[in-house]
Amino acid sequence: MLWISGALFLLCLLISTLTLHQHIKKRLRCDRILVEVKDFHYRPATVKLTANEANQIVFLRKDSNLCSEYLVFPELGLTIRLKLNKQVSVNFSAYPPGEYEFYSAMNVYSGKLTIV
Repeated sequence: MLWISGALFLLCLLISTLTLHQHIKKRLRCDRILVEVKDFHYRPATVKLTANEANQIVFLRKDSNLCSEYLVFPELGLTIRLKLNKQVSVNFSAYPPGEYEFYSAMNVYSGKLTIV
């Protein structure tokens, strides 16, 4: 009888450990999306993120065109300088759900961010 109690205890301990591991893994998850800036386009041009989670878009400017140097999110009040061949990470965890357009300083490049 004692071994049955021990086995049940170990089973409960295993289940609780797995549940805790899944909870921690979910909390640490960060959605990272790479957007390349090249050939007069953002690729991908449409990005979808989940609200209230750790979200990041990493922009990589590969186009030397001066128009691609600045990235603007007008509704969010963001203007970001993109250095050539350098990754720039932008965190979107704190923004509410909605659709947000983004474009280059001269509006040659354009894209859309959807937070659901």
